[in-house]
Amino acid sequence: MDELRASFPSQPDPGFARQRSQQARSARVGLMAAGALVALVCLVVIVGQLSSGTQVGVGTVVYGLSLASAGLSVELARRGRTRLAMMAIILAAAGASLADALS
Repeated sequence: MDELRASFPSQPDPGFARQRSQQARSARVGLMAAGALVALVCLVVIVGQLSSGTQVGVGTVVYGLSLASAGLSVELARRGRTRLAMMAIILAAAGASLADALS
């Protein structure tokens, strides 16, 4: 009987599993939102540069690559690959900063 009582505290808490699931969902949603925001900024800058009538330069191409990386981060976050999504967002933001310096 003591063995049975001793095994009960080692059982996982169902509330803990639910909390972990909610934290993971919040992380995915937050990363998706951040990736979408970076993608939107890149898209607005690209459209602004193309509509101004200036030639497409290296900066516009780098903004395009940053847009692709931000879009990839949204998909990675949606699939639950949050670490890769964070790296893609960082790469997209760094690329956008580089493109701004090149423009």
